[in-house]
Order: sequence, then C-alpha cells, then structure tokens
Amino acid sequence: MKKENRAVNASVSVRWLCVVVGVVMSCALLPASAVGGKLVANNTPRYVATAKNRGAEDPAKVIEVSIWLQLHNRSEFDALTGSLYDRTSPNYHHWLTNKDIAARFAPAPQEAKTVRQFFAAHNLHS
Repeated sequence: MKKENRAVNASVSVRWLCVVVGVVMSCALLPASAVGGKLVANNTPRYVATAKNRGAEDPAKVIEVSIWLQLHNRSEFDALTGSLYDRTSPNYHHWLTNKDIAARFAPAPQEAKTVRQFFAAHNLHS
C-alpha cells in the first residue's frame, strides 16, 4: 500500500473513530431516558424492546468495547479534510499524520480521564 493511501486511510479511520466517540459520549453522559431534564417516552429501540432476557452473563467473561471521543474543532477538521481533495487548494494531497490530527483535533486528556472515571464508577475496567 502506498504511503499516501495509508495516510488517507488513517485520516478516515480517525474521523470515524471520533464520530462514534461523540455518539457514545452523548449517550454515556445522559441517562437513557432524559434529554434536557425531560423524560423521553417510547425511546427504546424495537430490537431492545423485543429482546429476550437470557439471564446473567458469566461475570468472568471479557467483553471488548471501543470508546471514541468527539473531535475538537470539527468544522475546521471537515474543511481541512475537504481541501485535501480540492485540486485548487494549497492543501491538495498534503496528507496529515496521525500526530498532526491528534495535536489539532483530538479530545483533551481530561475528557479521556472523565470517560475512564465513568467506566470505573460502573465497575468496568480496561
């Protein structure tokens, strides 16, 4: 795989990673049925409402979960990534490294710490 293609794939992967993290963080920080302090009726997805309770899972079983946090400066990130493919842009095909993306757009260490604390408070460990 060419170096340019790896950089594009990494950029796309980081972008999707951050989108999913944003969704997870939005869900994790609010109770499932509350939005702005108001009860949201009938918000249980059908696949959950019709699921059968199969009993408790083995507490020794390890389940892997990936948590992705939201990007900072999302509009700047979107504009920059768009300019990478714009032939008239000075950024055309000037791919970002993972380090560049992290320095400019990654969540702050405190945000990651908040997520770790949330999981620790709910007896979930890394």
